[in-house]
Amino acid sequence: MVEVREFHDVSARELVSAWEALEGTGACPGLFSSRIWVSAWSRHFAAGSTPSLLVGYDGDAPIGLAPLFVTESGTAELPVNFLSLRSEFLFVDGRGREFVEAALRHLRHSGRELVLRNLPSDSPSHAALAERSRPAGYLCSDRVSRVTPYVDTSSAWDDYVAGLPKKRVVRWQRRVRKLERQEGMRIVRYGEHADVGGFVDGMIDVDSRSWREAEGTSIRGRGLEEFYGDSCGALAGAGWFKPYWVEHDGRMVAFVLGVVHSNAYYALKTGYDESYSKLSPGICLFYDVVRDAFAGALSRIDFLGEPARWKSEWATGQREHVNVRLYPSGVVGFVKHVSHSLVRPLAKRALQRE
Repeated sequence: MVEVREFHDVSARELVSAWEALEGTGACPGLFSSRIWVSAWSRHFAAGSTPSLLVGYDGDAPIGLAPLFVTESGTAELPVNFLSLRSEFLFVDGRGREFVEAALRHLRHSGRELVLRNLPSDSPSHAALAERSRPAGYLCSDRVSRVTPYVDTSSAWDDYVAGLPKKRVVRWQRRVRKLERQEGMRIVRYGEHADVGGFVDGMIDVDSRSWREAEGTSIRGRGLEEFYGDSCGALAGAGWFKPYWVEHDGRMVAFVLGVVHSNAYYALKTGYDESYSKLSPGICLFYDVVRDAFAGALSRIDFLGEPARWKSEWATGQREHVNVRLYPSGVVGFVKHVSHSLVRPLAKRALQRE
């Protein structure tokens, strides 16, 4: 019998202990479900929402955790937004379906709807929700939300390169050599004793000299300086912080804000000073990022976000994500379920045909 306990404080001692115990068993499926990331996210983006994190226990041992936040509209949601691009439940091997059903039954008592955005369709969380939602008293529907490019780095660098168009690889290598020939230019990898604050300041400065500044989507334009300072410091403290950047005479001109978690490299953010575009600093950085991922025996590089042409040149595949909605069974829930899963898609297709 699984006992579910609900926590409304992300820093509650018992919650932190359970979360860390689950992560210690390998139950965390990725960066965006980790305690460090969710804690930083909640400090900056959870205003107006109430933490409602559910932990399932078998006796005194935690077996699963659902990092949910209840919005002002009353729906329970995972911590997902334009920066936190996906999230999942955590649970130990073999206990996922049991935990998910117990968590849903707990939520069912309050009649809570769930909106779970960008859940990987191949994830254990999605499989458990699809199987156990109805026994727990929920009607479940999902819809593809996006596909995310990735590079499978579980083989060898030489095999990866051999499988790519030769002209593309030659072009990359020429770009790298061209950048290396420029006086005062170098590619830097973050080390254990590097200055996190200095990197964040440099990243913000570069971003303000990119195309994002004119669009109003730069770090400064969106007022995200404190979030990046907070989250990067926390990630560095955990030993996950692995950015790369290009310097010209000591000044950052391009960067990849990267994090290593669950044996994967997450490219959280990239940017470059547009005045250096002819040197293709992004290509040069990712040439090192991808090559190092193969050398470091990582499983993949996750580009996150939407597909783009430059990502497709590196990618070996795409991962599908879905938006999952769960409605408490009953008349109201049935009407909402039918509307979301049948009526809206039909209406959208009809409009597309016009």
